[in-house]
Order: sequence, then C-alpha cells, then structure tokens
Amino acid sequence: MRKDRAGKGGTIINISAMAALVRIPFVPIYSATKSAVLHFSNSLGMEPTYSRTGVRVLTVCFGFTDTTILHSNKFGLFEPEQKKFLMEHLKEARMQKVDSAARGMLEVFKKGESASTWLIDADKPAEDITSSVNEAYKILSRHFTDA
Repeated sequence: MRKDRAGKGGTIINISAMAALVRIPFVPIYSATKSAVLHFSNSLGMEPTYSRTGVRVLTVCFGFTDTTILHSNKFGLFEPEQKKFLMEHLKEARMQKVDSAARGMLEVFKKGESASTWLIDADKPAEDITSSVNEAYKILSRHFTDA
C-alpha cells in the first residue's frame, strides 16, 4: 500500500495495551511485547517515513476489556506464583465492554494522525495520549542526549 511502491497509501492500526504504559510486575513478557508494539508503531509512523509512504500508522492501547482471555486462565505468566496477584488486580480493574473498544477503534481510525497513540479504557471515548508518550520519551532520552 506504500505510495513510493505504486500503492495508494493506507492505515495500519497496531494494538498495544495499557501494559505498555505502566509497570505491571506479574506480566513482564506481555508488557514487553506491548511496549515493543508501541515504540515500533510510533517510529514507523513518524516523518519522513509517513510522507514518503502515505501509510498512516496508529497505536491503540486498550485498557482491560471484557474478552475471553481475561476469563480463560491462559495468561502464560512468567512466574506462576504471580497468578494470585494478577487475579486480585483483575478484580479491581475497570473492565470495559467490547463494543466500547470497537467504537473507540472507529474513532481512532477517523481522527488519528500518523505516529499517534490512543488510549481506549473504561468505556470512555478514545483519548489521544500522544503528547504524554512523547513527553515520556523526551524524559528518558535526556540521559542519552546529556552525555
């Protein structure tokens, strides 16, 4: 779909999760993969790549969504002893409905700029959190740029 390769451009929406934004000690592998999706998508959607390809890349971070995975006991925990803590965390989590998540995705598709990050959580409308993500990277990069 790349314009620089005879395509017409398009949109990619990559799915991350709140686990990419917060530290959750009992699901490190899940958190790491969702962090990778966030960073990869943001990097791929930035300039000059977007102007050259015409492919808009958006990232959605879902909060806890009431799907079968949360009820299946198939978490693949790094340490099985952590399951008790995860289950306690899930009991207190604000669970959103699947239709709320789907409505949020449509909003992201309509409004999202390339390299943007969106949060869809707790049955609220999709929220563009790009400025917060950019600020976090700016803070982290100080250690590199000040050297």
